[in-house]
Amino acid sequence: MLHHQNTPEIIETTNSRLEKLEESFMNIQKSIKEEPKSWLQVATTARRKHEKQEGKRIELTKLRKARAKYALTVVTASEETRRKLATVPHKYIIESLQHTIDLNIEQ
Repeated sequence: MLHHQNTPEIIETTNSRLEKLEESFMNIQKSIKEEPKSWLQVATTARRKHEKQEGKRIELTKLRKARAKYALTVVTASEETRRKLATVPHKYIIESLQHTIDLNIEQ
């Protein structure tokens, strides 16, 4: 008699595979039952999808441009300063820079 030490694992794997097969089968049945799409329906769907993607791309570009206005590149020769900047939370760096700007504007 063969005895598997990992019987629960085998059952779990088998159940998982069966669930995936059932899901695939249901998807096949669903696609068979659907009416075939005309060329116009396919083209319209593809166009809408492309328009959505284009809209997202334009929005991301706008956001990048807006963020670029406030981007700051810090150049330093000191390795110690680089390490400190890498470990300090951005909030504190921004507060420090804003304080320096405020002091210079007042003068």
